[in-house]
Amino acid sequence: MKNLFIFAFLSFTLVGCTHSVLLPGSFRQSPIVGGKLWAGHLNAGFQSTVELEVFDDITTNPPVRSNPGDSGFIEALIPVIPFVDINLGVLEKVDIYYTSAVGARWMFYGEPKEQNWKATVFAGSIVNNASSKRDDGASEAETKIDGMEYGFSVGRQVSEKALLYFTYGNQAGDADTKVTQVAQTFRYEDKFQHSIFTLGIHVGEEFFFNGEISQSQTHWKTTDVGSDRNTSTTYLASIGYLWN
Repeated sequence: MKNLFIFAFLSFTLVGCTHSVLLPGSFRQSPIVGGKLWAGHLNAGFQSTVELEVFDDITTNPPVRSNPGDSGFIEALIPVIPFVDINLGVLEKVDIYYTSAVGARWMFYGEPKEQNWKATVFAGSIVNNASSKRDDGASEAETKIDGMEYGFSVGRQVSEKALLYFTYGNQAGDADTKVTQVAQTFRYEDKFQHSIFTLGIHVGEEFFFNGEISQSQTHWKTTDVGSDRNTSTTYLASIGYLWN
């Protein structure tokens, strides 16, 4: 299960000789907390994500970077991948979560099980204790991401079974890439900031459905060819189980 969480956030692909990095299309956060110790919810589904192409060709000497302004630089390919999230209450209004990051969520406004407005803030560390890489036979590239996420989620419980919410947050940090060829190795240290705004709906009580549409903007800053920005629209659908 741990590898599935990691794959849901961080997947590295080689299409031909290119190298890409996958970032989440949603933080998968809503203004819901367990309400007491060990209460929580499990959520599983599919989300579209943002694939950023950062190398055009890893087989050349040196590797060919995707240039800012070109259609290939941080191009959003929007692949769809599965995910599983776990949220667990540790205090009445505080949860810990394991999504594309490991962190904590605090409800600073409203009550966990009451109708009306409620709001949470969240912060965590991006999951990066494993990464994947693929070898094309002559060269291979591996990127490791290290950073933090933070943001807030606000919603209104319009009925016992329906919550409408919006979430805004950022992930930011370092993206270190190692390109290994037959005779030598190249290293690159980039930085990124990934911002997401999400509109969502939570329907159900014990068993529930989540649907989301998100708009993201990614700023990718390289060490050698400058920086560029990309804007993407992504979607999410999931089902879950809540216990208390």
